[in-house]
Amino acid sequence: MLSIFDVVMSPCKTIIQKARDIWPEVYILWFAMVGQIISIATPYWSRTSYGYSGLWKDCIAGECISVFEYGDPSHWLRCVQIVVCLSLPLTLLAAIFLLLASTKTNTNCSTPGGFASLTVGCMLLLGGGFYGYQQNATSSIGWSLLVSVVSGCMCVFCSTRMIINCIKREDEVDVQKVFKPGPTNL
Repeated sequence: MLSIFDVVMSPCKTIIQKARDIWPEVYILWFAMVGQIISIATPYWSRTSYGYSGLWKDCIAGECISVFEYGDPSHWLRCVQIVVCLSLPLTLLAAIFLLLASTKTNTNCSTPGGFASLTVGCMLLLGGGFYGYQQNATSSIGWSLLVSVVSGCMCVFCSTRMIINCIKREDEVDVQKVFKPGPTNL
């Protein structure tokens, strides 16, 4: 005889069983998102002998001033700001795609999540690379820039795992179709 607990927990157990394969990707995306938030919020993208600079503030002798206070920031800085900031909601979208694919399909295949994560990784790597390229000889890269680049690498790694899992899963489904007897559509 089934208890009420078994009836209620049966769908939850099925969802948890399906989602077990995607937890590494969820954790990777979570850490990448935290890294993105930290890198966007901190002014340590580059350092010089007189202070630090970031996407939004320049800190000289312990006093931080907005980059917009000097006037219009350079075009390359605005491009990096836009690319890095757009990558954050796209990371959230990739995580949502991943979770929905695990609970709403039988395959745990999140191709949209994989491509969204790949796009985020490329955006972060390009933004970080461009910011680092624009630094002059008197400045060096800071830890916020490194956190952003590592977050981009994590997103690329996560997308690779998601896409490989989809390919493996599709191969398993094809093998099951071949060996499962049933009507054919000839």
